[in-house]
Amino acid sequence: MGLPQIEFYFTMFDFEGDPDTITRELGIEPSSISRKGIRRWPHLPPARQNVWTIKSDTPSDVSDLQEHWIQLSALLKPRRPIITKLNAGGGKKFTIWLTCVDGQTGIRLEKDIIDFSSEINAEIEIELIVNE
Repeated sequence: MGLPQIEFYFTMFDFEGDPDTITRELGIEPSSISRKGIRRWPHLPPARQNVWTIKSDTPSDVSDLQEHWIQLSALLKPRRPIITKLNAGGGKKFTIWLTCVDGQTGIRLEKDIIDFSSEINAEIEIELIVNE
């Protein structure tokens, strides 16, 4: 039996202006960006909104969400006031991609993740992928 796989992202989306502004202001290189009206891939339609994303560099086979959070929170917590200011009018969310292996999965959201999400007015989204 394999272990669940986790990927953990923080995204700012649906904001006005260039995503490069977020990169400059935060001093964090994003994992990916999308610019409204621009195609990222030839086979996909143009992006409907601006999106700026960072992903935990913790390997996905580390199935403890807390280890992923430690890596992201070290980047995000010191920049909380900037995050709030930069994304006025846009959305923020943490996305957890959780791959279920052989019907086994488990996830625990630490209070620290919930508290920080609340402080910056971000939603938490859990995407479950069943891999049998």
